[in-house]
Amino acid sequence: MMRMVPRTAGLRGAGRGEYPGTAGTSEGDEASQQFDGIDWSAAAPSWASIITGLVLPSLAVIALVIFFDYALCWLFGPLVNHSWGVAPWLLSIMMLPLALLCAFACGKILLHLKRLVHSR
Repeated sequence: MMRMVPRTAGLRGAGRGEYPGTAGTSEGDEASQQFDGIDWSAAAPSWASIITGLVLPSLAVIALVIFFDYALCWLFGPLVNHSWGVAPWLLSIMMLPLALLCAFACGKILLHLKRLVHSR
């Protein structure tokens, strides 16, 4: 393997390291020299992949919570509206924490099933 750091002669206070070619250089210099050949602009993700990876899953979670909220309001609406006289928008707000828990539980179950399928 070629030496990455040229040998420098006559450095005062440079201790003998494990590799004689790296005497007198700091670890930061060695780390920056390892990545000299990488084009960082080409390595960065595109805007399309950022939107796909961040925005679309967030919209899917919001849609899942809205779906659970609607389903819970449809299920418990006739019971609560007649006995308590609650407005439909207030019932929707009251069911939101339960809808969030249902969406979280649905995600955990799907992750657990995915892990079971891939472990076979």
